[in-house]
Amino acid sequence: MKDLTQTIEYFKTFCDGHPQIGSFGYGPLSQLQTANRLFPIVWMVSKPGTLNQPTLTISFDIYILTSQNQDHSNLIDSMNDMLYIGIDMFNSFVDSDLNDNIELSETVTYGPITFEFDDIIGGWSFSYDLTTIKENRCYDKLD
Repeated sequence: MKDLTQTIEYFKTFCDGHPQIGSFGYGPLSQLQTANRLFPIVWMVSKPGTLNQPTLTISFDIYILTSQNQDHSNLIDSMNDMLYIGIDMFNSFVDSDLNDNIELSETVTYGPITFEFDDIIGGWSFSYDLTTIKENRCYDKLD
């Protein structure tokens, strides 16, 4: 993985092939709409990264969310299921060949999250930092 596009594509491909994940999306949380999506939802949000010589660190949060009953009667089971999807995602990435080109922070932090849109959704947010050797896409020197 050398850039943001490849990073998003990797996670989208993972989600498309995972038997429990209903849909994948990317963008600010304000763009997340639950009405026409299949649950569970995996939503990816970029956050500030770092640029050093010669590395680029791409940082993002991945939200793994599912619907909650109004009375929260499915809270424990759904949180447990979403946590295991997050663990599947982490293990898949660590075990992939793509990991040869990047350095994944040894610690991926996660925490519980709940949102109220037209419905109540909850799950986990996982924070990733991926570091790679940056590619020069522009001229090194301008004449």
